Amino acid sequence: MDNPHTIYLDHAATTPLHEGALAAMLPFLADPCLQANPSASRHGPGQRAGEAIDCARRQVAGLIGANPGEIVFTSGATEANNHALRGLAGGVPLIVTGATEHASVLETARALAAAGVVEHHTVAPSETGQVTAEAVAQALAGVPGPALVSVMMANNETGLLNPVAAIGRVARDAGAFFHVDATQAVGKVPVAVAALGADLVSFSAHKFYGPKGIGALWLGSRVREIAPLMTGGDQQGGIRAGTLPTHQIVGMGAAAALAREELDQRREHVEALASLLLFELRADLPDLVLHGEGSRVPGVFNCAFPGCDAQALMAQLPDVAVSSGSACHTGSVEPSHVLTAMGVSADLARGSLRFSLGRHNSREAVLTAAQRIAEAVERTSAAAGGGVAMDLAF
Repeated sequence: MDNPHTIYLDHAATTPLHEGALAAMLPFLADPCLQANPSASRHGPGQRAGEAIDCARRQVAGLIGANPGEIVFTSGATEANNHALRGLAGGVPLIVTGATEHASVLETARALAAAGVVEHHTVAPSETGQVTAEAVAQALAGVPGPALVSVMMANNETGLLNPVAAIGRVARDAGAFFHVDATQAVGKVPVAVAALGADLVSFSAHKFYGPKGIGALWLGSRVREIAPLMTGGDQQGGIRAGTLPTHQIVGMGAAAALAREELDQRREHVEALASLLLFELRADLPDLVLHGEGSRVPGVFNCAFPGCDAQALMAQLPDVAVSSGSACHTGSVEPSHVLTAMGVSADLARGSLRFSLGRHNSREAVLTAAQRIAEAVERTSAAAGGGVAMDLAF
């Protein structure tokens, strides 16, 4: 996605559509005979659409080590997260979430608690930035009846990986259901639902070079009777009503197959570029402070350059595409809830930017970006009389 004018470093927000996924989608957009309703199984065009969806469902399931019948297509991870929490809320007294979860988890849990449906407890991250299994075990102690635990696999702002397999064991020992928001992990690191110990897993195609507007919720054997979030049709076994968008699902399937095939190559590529960018930034900006410690999704990290405002810094980087945190909260002047939960000061959090590299970025682009960022930091720092904070995700 790099070009002579703009360097795209915002892959944590969305990834460009893979050319292979686009090629798979085009026939279902151009050929009238492939645009039938896949539920119209009594004629040939509808059957062909249904067969294409079945193929894509197998491809998506293969990416996370699941069975095709366990995949429910959604409009994206936000819907999948909502469905996971709202679909089980009526049968649990408590929802336990990490304090650093995506807003689609936190705000849903808060809304359910405000309506008196459940109680909601948040677990603060450790000083290194991860939600620990021990903290989740404490939150579940003494809970009457099965609770629901929801912890993300990889954080969308810092890239830190949570110990979800250990949390899954804690949840099972406590008789709780376990939901994993794997949106920032699927297609970037190996994900096997059996190893997670999860009951539900959410993810979205556009985070691994698939189309926007399509995602999935994986349902384990204990939650197959989950309450539907949307009603009015018997599609997908009545779990998620609505006509299935064949072209988007086909694109997600193709992107999933490509992610599975290219996983190691992509991982090595972005890890090398992330290391290079961090090295160059540290060389020019020795006050850089890395937020969080431990394993991260490839190429994702969060760092600070004390003293500057992120919005002012971004204004100095018109040809480097970055964001100041979660893309879902673009324009917010509030400090990142992820960073503040980690103990980062509000001033430093307000200076955080997120940079995210992907398969199209080059070494040359990273070196150019590092130089432009360092120059922008110095200009912004001089104008403010201090330094700058930045959140980098590659």
